[in-house]
Amino acid sequence: MSDLSSLPHDVQQKLKTGPEAVKQNKLLPAEVAAVMYDHPKKCIWTKKSMHAELEDPPTPETVRKKLNDLVEIGLCKSEPANRGDIYWWDYPETDYPKPPDVEVEQSKLTVNELFQLNHIGLAVLSVVGITVGVIPLFMAIFGIAGVVPLPISPGTLLNYSLIYLLICYAVFIGAITAGVIDKFLPEDVSIDW
Repeated sequence: MSDLSSLPHDVQQKLKTGPEAVKQNKLLPAEVAAVMYDHPKKCIWTKKSMHAELEDPPTPETVRKKLNDLVEIGLCKSEPANRGDIYWWDYPETDYPKPPDVEVEQSKLTVNELFQLNHIGLAVLSVVGITVGVIPLFMAIFGIAGVVPLPISPGTLLNYSLIYLLICYAVFIGAITAGVIDKFLPEDVSIDW
């Protein structure tokens, strides 16, 4: 049986490593996990490569079953490849095998950082403007219909409302265009507002 002490504590808790499990199985999923974890330079495993790495290996089908057990537990991930499956350790920071010399950076924007982007703030401001601009538009329509008395001409209010809404829509389309341009520009080119 392999030395399972190299496995992280949370992994050891997920796997059965007690004496009763050892008696019942020739190969424990914990042993397969220990081999994967102890060889970080080998990112991708197949049934055959794991079979070759194990001490006193059982049948390749048993090795495949133990690898699939690790996938079910959530310690490994797998995908079909060629006429079999490939397996890799499930690193939380990436969905794919992670080479040992690579650090994966996770970049998540907070809501505050998102609104600090000029085109996002401009788009939100224009949506608020459109929402507010609808009120005088309806007032003008009701004024033309004679339902609501207005202190100014309903036609004038209608004109001002439509001009205001057109400006808000233009700003909104400009913000979307700036966001698309900013997204697809190369990293070394930036648009300063």
